[in-house]
Formats: sequence, C-alpha cells, structure tokens
Amino acid sequence: MPPVTFRPGSAAALFLIAGMALVSLFVQSWNFTKITTSRVERAVDPVTAFEARFSPLKMDNPIHGPVGYLGDRKPKDLQSVMAFMLTQYTLAPVVVEQGAAHEFVIGNFFSAPPTSDQLLELKLEMVRDFQNGVVLYRRVP
Repeated sequence: MPPVTFRPGSAAALFLIAGMALVSLFVQSWNFTKITTSRVERAVDPVTAFEARFSPLKMDNPIHGPVGYLGDRKPKDLQSVMAFMLTQYTLAPVVVEQGAAHEFVIGNFFSAPPTSDQLLELKLEMVRDFQNGVVLYRRVP
C-alpha cells in the first residue's frame, strides 16, 4: 500500500489539522479547569472560616430567642466589634446581644475563656466547650 500524502489545502489535511486543534483545546481547557478548581477549593475567606467555628454550636445546640455574647477582647476594639458582628451574622436568625443577661450566652474567645471566679460573678455555668474558642453558657439562678 502506498503511503498517504496530504496536499496542502486538501480536505483531509484540513480535517487533520482541525482535529488536532480541537484535541489541543480540550486538553488545555481540562488542565485550566483542574488548576482553577484546586485553587478555589483551597481558598477560604475569613467569614467562611469564622462560620466554621460556630457550625458545631448551630448543629448540636439549636438555640431560640435572644442570647448573650461574651468575648475576650476590649469592647470598643475594632476586632472585638467585628467578632461580635460576625457572630450575629453567623447565628442569624437568633438575636445575639452584648452581655450575659440572657438564659444562654455564647462565648467567643481567641485567647483564654473566663475563669471560674468570673463565671460565678456573671452567674454562668458552662454547657459545652466546643474546643475552638466557642463556648455555650447557661445562666444560673
């Protein structure tokens, strides 16, 4: 059998070139999709990370009605205000209010939680420590 030769401009040559271009385009788009998907999956924004800290609380302890809020940062500090606002956002539709004047109080701590003496003074007992800086307290009568 004689070898197949393609003349420039013939239909077979154009078909072969178009097929190679399509295969190349498919491979490049597949690689691009894999790269961008892996980067998106690894990137976690701060709000999503903050919400993840509270997901065990939301799943295990569905709280209804207003709850109090305690944090370990200075009350007027920008980071404190942001943490409080993100807690409100994360726990919505539950109303979260500053202070310990409610039956349930959410603790959001980035360093150390209150000492047992401070909890006695606030008349709070620990219901559950989620081991990630989030603590649920209940008011003691």
